[in-house]
Amino acid sequence: MVSSLRKQTIFVLGFTKRNFLMFYKDKAIFFFSLLAQFIIIFLYVLFLKDTYIDSIYSSIETISAITNSISRKDVVDLVNSWFVSGLVGTSFVTVCMNALSPMISDKEKKIDYDLLSSPTKNSNIILGYFLGAFLNTLLISTFFLTIGYIIVGCFGNIHTDALSVFISYVLCLFGSASSTLIMMIFVNFFKKISPFTAFSGIVSASIGFLCGAYMPMGSLGNFIQNFSSLLPASHITGLFRNYLMNGNFNHIQTMLGHEGFVSSLKEMFSIDLLMFGQYVDTSVMYIYVSSWIVVSFFINVIIFKIKGKKTN
Repeated sequence: MVSSLRKQTIFVLGFTKRNFLMFYKDKAIFFFSLLAQFIIIFLYVLFLKDTYIDSIYSSIETISAITNSISRKDVVDLVNSWFVSGLVGTSFVTVCMNALSPMISDKEKKIDYDLLSSPTKNSNIILGYFLGAFLNTLLISTFFLTIGYIIVGCFGNIHTDALSVFISYVLCLFGSASSTLIMMIFVNFFKKISPFTAFSGIVSASIGFLCGAYMPMGSLGNFIQNFSSLLPASHITGLFRNYLMNGNFNHIQTMLGHEGFVSSLKEMFSIDLLMFGQYVDTSVMYIYVSSWIVVSFFINVIIFKIKGKKTN
């Protein structure tokens, strides 16, 4: 019994390591996993940053004379925090999707038949694929979050309190787990790398728009906001916006003394997501993503059980 458990553990660890390293060997897959982040950085630096900073600050200047207490730097801190939340939020989708490419590669080379017909339990195969993608997603999303905090700190002030910073890192675990489980379902439909790469490019180019990373969700129509709110990735990004931006909102409200204006800013940046015509807060976001974790877990188990029966 102990010997069997030890063998299963060794297989899971070895299989996880193999899947983890394969992600970095394919340069095209690795590039597409970061494509959305490259697009976000490019658009933000060249177009979005100054546009939103000028728009928000000009609105503040028209409120009252007390706006002299709000510097342009305060607005820069707010917009930078929005940028970081989008950068991290989109990484969960693009990285985990491409980090699951060994599943498709194994299908294309018929390696999955050998795995499923071996004495190894199907659950260990699922776990190896999951852990490899999960660890890659966690590593890269944590990297982007850390770099984001460094950028905000170097070019302004971090108004996020220590607890929110801690929760944002814990949220990387939550986001990595949920995204990997959900994307495993979609990856199961691909049998070859070439169509998957094309699909990956489309998702990478569009996910920033759907998650509100290219432009604030509040500036889009209600239909698009409602549609985007169906995506778990939008809720993960929304949670990051709350933890990264609420400190900035509180600072601006304290200095400005204008609650209505800050409320309109929160609505524009979709601190609370618009879902079926109703705004939902962080508690609903957590519940929604957790529900997807449970459902996607059971779907993956069913898929692999069916695949295992076909090989027997």
